[in-house]
Amino acid sequence: MSVIFDRIEKGREQLQHQIEAIQGRQKALLEQSERALTEGREKIRVLEANALEQALELLVRANGTLDDRSALLKRGERALAELLVTVRSGQATTLPVEGFDELSIKNLKPLLEGLKVTDLKAIRAYEVANKNRVTLLREIDTLLDALQAN
Repeated sequence: MSVIFDRIEKGREQLQHQIEAIQGRQKALLEQSERALTEGREKIRVLEANALEQALELLVRANGTLDDRSALLKRGERALAELLVTVRSGQATTLPVEGFDELSIKNLKPLLEGLKVTDLKAIRAYEVANKNRVTLLREIDTLLDALQAN
């Protein structure tokens, strides 16, 4: 009788180990899937931002050659610029400054100079939604004021 109980107990232990192994694999696959989904979403945002940026550049170039349609193109240009700001401000990976979240204000300042208005607006919106560093926001506002005055 004890032999039968020993076999049953050994079988139960083996089943328990198999269940634990399957649960471990299931958890690992779920984590891998979540990472892949997050990476995929980030790549889509980058592609969206790049497509919008290219469309905006085309509109800017076309604006100079089509005088009679320039008002319509200008409206389209502004709409695309605002959409680009919205798309870019949602994720650090779509911002024009690589590693933005890891950089200090001191290291960010020189990288901001020379950026376009849409880039600065995207960075500003992202910063407000995340760290909200007042000193950095002032710096961005100064750069935006200077660009928009021209």
